[in-house]
Amino acid sequence: MKKANGLKKSFSTTIIIWMVVLSTLPLLGFSAFAFITYDRIMYQNFMQRTEDVVEGTRNLISNELQVFEDQLYEMSLDDNIIRMLKSDTLTPDDARYLNQIMHTVLGQKSNMVYIRLIQIEGDFQYSNYTIPSLYNINAYRHWGIYRHVQQDGYDAVYLNHYKHPNGRSNAMSVIRTIEDQGAPLGYLVFDVSKEYIQQIITSQPRPSIGTVRYIITSKQGHVVYNDSQYLGDNAFMGLSLQQSKITVDNESMYAENFIFESLDSRFDIYFYGIVFKDVFTDNTGLFRPVLIMIVIILALISGVMGYILSKRVVKPIVALSDTMKTIRSGDVTLDLPTKREDEIDEIRYQFMNMMQRIQGYHLQDLEKQDLLRRTEIKSLQSQINPHFLYNTLDSIKWMAKLEKVDAIPEIVTELGELLQRGMNVEETIVSVSEEV
Repeated sequence: MKKANGLKKSFSTTIIIWMVVLSTLPLLGFSAFAFITYDRIMYQNFMQRTEDVVEGTRNLISNELQVFEDQLYEMSLDDNIIRMLKSDTLTPDDARYLNQIMHTVLGQKSNMVYIRLIQIEGDFQYSNYTIPSLYNINAYRHWGIYRHVQQDGYDAVYLNHYKHPNGRSNAMSVIRTIEDQGAPLGYLVFDVSKEYIQQIITSQPRPSIGTVRYIITSKQGHVVYNDSQYLGDNAFMGLSLQQSKITVDNESMYAENFIFESLDSRFDIYFYGIVFKDVFTDNTGLFRPVLIMIVIILALISGVMGYILSKRVVKPIVALSDTMKTIRSGDVTLDLPTKREDEIDEIRYQFMNMMQRIQGYHLQDLEKQDLLRRTEIKSLQSQINPHFLYNTLDSIKWMAKLEKVDAIPEIVTELGELLQRGMNVEETIVSVSEEV
């Protein structure tokens, strides 16, 4: 169906539609790509971020254990401590000195980290807190933590899990042998509680999604720290890489969680970071509607901007088309635009300027035609001799009077007047009354 102006399509409408489509199409294409890759990108970022958090936790705990080893080394060189271990008993002054040095070393950690001084012969033991029975050197000289340090050398980290009388759980111990000229005199032990390990862990930044739960085990899989809901105290991880002991708890743990493993090769400690898969799925699901809403809003903004821009582009074209329609209808009154901002405005200006010149040429042509017509009439009139004509008519009039034909003189007189008016070149327009 054609439009009233005879056109099948409107150029301005086509431009507006294409501008709106082209302004929103790239955004929609990018959005489709984003939706396709959204889960993968979120998963990769989540895995990388969580791995970094687990590695950071491992480094913090390993650095803290290294600090404890360095402090034990400094204390093992203390002459007063060496002197005490050579004697059979501790004097009150010795106890005060030990309290002072332990308080200086531990500071605010004294309620979560405990220092033990154990004489090699079992004559005395001293600590800033109650010493558990497992440190009875006479009973366990070749067992547990003592056996571990004897095998590893001067110092060692032992994953020593037990309950303190105050209810705190011990996670690991750092032990050092104190010697004098190669002869062992005793041991210095730092007992690190689970609560202190938890304090270090909570100081770490959280991953982008969810909370990391930790299981810390020995190389053999013995669990010494666990804030997850899986396994239990004094349990074994039983991973496939550790003696292929996969328990029901382990299967459930791997099915329900992302597991991030990190090994501290210096102390032979395994760190397992655990994040629930459901938390990741739920969080990514929450972001998706937000992403959809953002895409819709941006698409609307792009569409509106495309519409406004297209209207600005086609406005001068529509104005030029309207001017052409006005001229076609017979209205040749034209006003040149005073403001020219772009090429379309320049085209409209030049078109209207051209139409004004054509109109001027048309008026000049009409004037020339009128002048030519006047010249032709004047030329014809000049070819007739008025005096000859009047003399002839006058002779006819008198001859008619002589013959006494009264009607002829009257007719001749009127004919002369008529010819006289017709030869008046100054008057180009004759009224009807004069003609009659």
